[in-house]
Amino acid sequence: MKNLPRLLRLPALALVAAALSLAARAAVHIEPTETGLLIQNGEQLKLTFSYPRLMSADSKEVVKIVERRLSPRGAELIYEQGARATIEIDGGLIECRFADVPADVKLVGSSAQIPFSFATGGRWQAGGGEPQPFPESQPAKAHLYQGGGNEFAIHDLAGKVLRFTIPDYSYIQFTDNREWNWKIFTVRHHSPYNRDNPVIRIRVSDTASR
Repeated sequence: MKNLPRLLRLPALALVAAALSLAARAAVHIEPTETGLLIQNGEQLKLTFSYPRLMSADSKEVVKIVERRLSPRGAELIYEQGARATIEIDGGLIECRFADVPADVKLVGSSAQIPFSFATGGRWQAGGGEPQPFPESQPAKAHLYQGGGNEFAIHDLAGKVLRFTIPDYSYIQFTDNREWNWKIFTVRHHSPYNRDNPVIRIRVSDTASR
């Protein structure tokens, strides 16, 4: 009988743990829009990533999107030459399934613009390195990072984070566009397209890169 109160507390603790897990999962919001996937954590950290670009081995776009069919949890994309992509969103997981893709498509990529306000306290992270500040002054080299990796992260001025886990053997690039008289930062990434398994999965969380 002495153990009864403790036993009664166990289900309540389990419910609290589940609620905390759901709250953490809900911190990242992903929503299909006409221009791409809106991904956000809080009010300041809000980015729109382009829908998947189907590219050749030299990163040139092979076919463009001609039709978008949006739903609350995903999108159906129709490309030129009949290529198709089905995007499904499940919490922080984005799954893209492709079909009827032209033979010269070798890469699948996406990009997002990062507000210039991030130059006053925002940080970027890639390649397994530590978070680096977005530069206040124009840097000597426009590309802040170019390299391989399977994750990157963006930190806003308030300390909130969007962390992206992407397929292995991907390419990541952070750029300061003042080199071209454009006050904005961009991030882009692309992954190899596997015809034997035409699925790209990206996981988004609110924790910094490990």
